[in-house]
Amino acid sequence: MDCFHKVLLLFVLVSLQLTEAMYWLALGTQTSAIDTTHHSKHLRNQCNALYLHQHQREVCWNYTDLIRSVGEGVRLSIDECQEQFRYRKWNCSIGKKGSVFGPMIRKASRESAFISGITSAGVAFAVTEACAEGRSMHCRCDNSIRGKTEAGWQWGGCNRPISYGIWFSKLFIDQVEVLTRKKRHPRKQMNLHNNQAGREIIRNNLWTRCKCHGMSGNCNVKTCWLAQPKFPEIGKKLKDRYDSAHEMEFEY
Repeated sequence: MDCFHKVLLLFVLVSLQLTEAMYWLALGTQTSAIDTTHHSKHLRNQCNALYLHQHQREVCWNYTDLIRSVGEGVRLSIDECQEQFRYRKWNCSIGKKGSVFGPMIRKASRESAFISGITSAGVAFAVTEACAEGRSMHCRCDNSIRGKTEAGWQWGGCNRPISYGIWFSKLFIDQVEVLTRKKRHPRKQMNLHNNQAGREIIRNNLWTRCKCHGMSGNCNVKTCWLAQPKFPEIGKKLKDRYDSAHEMEFEY
């Protein structure tokens, strides 16, 4: 059990209106239209056409080559949510006219807590992979770990830059919560907590992946790097937290 498992998903049993803070989830069905090969003015127009909060639109202007990854992260989250809840009454279905997660996202509930956790994790995960694969000019592999270990193998390959992925997820998602809700708003505090819970699952479950080099399959030289957990593993851990989610009480 990882140490962060003790931090559960939280929810409040009050009905709160959906705000601009969650409109960005539509990127799960929109970003295929983003074409990063055009000049900056055209890209800015594409960002303006997306259903985003003004802050996210500005992020899109400055990090256009990562916005497609945000959409990929949402899509990954939708698919994993549907897999984890495939035998439940609520199964993360897409609402009418393509609305992501339908009316469930409007409710402060265990389900919306899971959605916050899985989508923030999905964005961090997808952005991290985009950086590692060289699909963005803003980030790259984490080369801060180098040299040999006491076990004799060499740090090499591409350490996944999870710190950057988490930073970008906070910039794109959390900052909108800060800008659109009052400081002590219960839904804001719940969402920020659950966003962080989802992202920390990735950080706390990074693993060392290795590759052998040598003649005839001999492992004379072994290089290793930090890799992200498989996304279904992230989904399963979040689902476990969903099953034990705690209600929050606020004076508001």
